Amino acid sequence: MKKLLAIILIAIGHAVLTFVLFLHSFMLGSSQLDTGVPATVGEQFLGVVVEILMWPLLAPLVDWGGKYVIRIFPGFLGYIPCFINSLLWGIIIVWIWCKLKKNKRFKTFTTSASIKQQNKF
Repeated sequence: MKKLLAIILIAIGHAVLTFVLFLHSFMLGSSQLDTGVPATVGEQFLGVVVEILMWPLLAPLVDWGGKYVIRIFPGFLGYIPCFINSLLWGIIIVWIWCKLKKNKRFKTFTTSASIKQQNKF
């Protein structure tokens, strides 16, 4: 039950972060469209971050089959691949976290870090 809740919370957070950063990146790109000024390093970095957040499902889906995706998922149905992508991120992050928790070296690291935190107070 905790894993499912963690997956859902991570997926919601990922979806919100992806949408906000995408809209911000789109807004910055649109404002410079008429001026012809090249994108700054920060804007390029933001574009790369958005592209990374759209992997493993959304970016290739749009890049390789953009016009077909619009036909398959018209209107609000276009959010379905976005949320599936966010669920994949949530599943992968929780799976990696569970694997790390089983690792003895990771347990030692987190245990010693929590002991240090307790000794501070």
